[in-house]
Amino acid sequence: MTGDFRVHYLAGRTIFIDPTKIYDVSGFLYLPIYAVIFSISISLLPYSLAPTVFYIINYIAAVLALVEYNKVLRLMNLEKKIHRFIFLMVISNGFFVYNQFFFNQHKYILFLILLFILRRELEFNKDEKIKDLRYNIINYSLFLIAIAIAPYFFYLLLIYMFQDISHDDIFKRENMHIYLLVALLFVAQNFLFLIYPDLIFGFLDGLRHPAERNQKLKLIYLREFVNVSAKTITFLGILSNVILFIITLILIYIKKIGLIQKFGYFCIAYVFIGVYAY
Repeated sequence: MTGDFRVHYLAGRTIFIDPTKIYDVSGFLYLPIYAVIFSISISLLPYSLAPTVFYIINYIAAVLALVEYNKVLRLMNLEKKIHRFIFLMVISNGFFVYNQFFFNQHKYILFLILLFILRRELEFNKDEKIKDLRYNIINYSLFLIAIAIAPYFFYLLLIYMFQDISHDDIFKRENMHIYLLVALLFVAQNFLFLIYPDLIFGFLDGLRHPAERNQKLKLIYLREFVNVSAKTITFLGILSNVILFIITLILIYIKKIGLIQKFGYFCIAYVFIGVYAY
């Protein structure tokens, strides 16, 4: 087994042996809930079968993601098939598709989760439905799982959470309930942090991953001009997150822009500024 799948599989197996060692698995940079999900599913299978099963799951996720993508475009009033096809071509990338399936990565699962959340958001807004507790639990639970897979989704969560909250209502009781719900869901999903607090430091230490393996540096074009050392990458990582956080705050502050547009602006910024290649 190669690539990301090996890391996830071994982390899931490690939980049964010694949960305190999941961050000793080389390359595991994710929140504990992702290892837990693998531990009760794919990691129960033998080496010889597990990659094939996950490959099938990945393929199904890719197909479902395209279905959700089509629904999102329809909800955005793109009714003509040719227009939706053009948008599909825009997000298509042959090397990306090859990478996902050759290395058995999880980006399509992540893509499906994000599109499912956006589709539900657009449907509820279009029908002017009230976002009750059940709605919030489903959407925020999925968002937190997405963060477990790709920690930089934390910025998207902030944009999503504050999209419908005016500046004057940030500390209103009903909004405080949402913040509390998100915190409780995070703790419930990553309960291993409560049982084994040292895992928190293991996760935080993993955020230094680009400094240890500089081939993962997103700002790879810098190496054409300068010799990028580990210290430089560490500094760029800190600077990158500060800039991304400022961009996130600006997008939250601007209420005239829709949620999908804000996500788009952030993702464009991440392509040029982000250093973590999850």
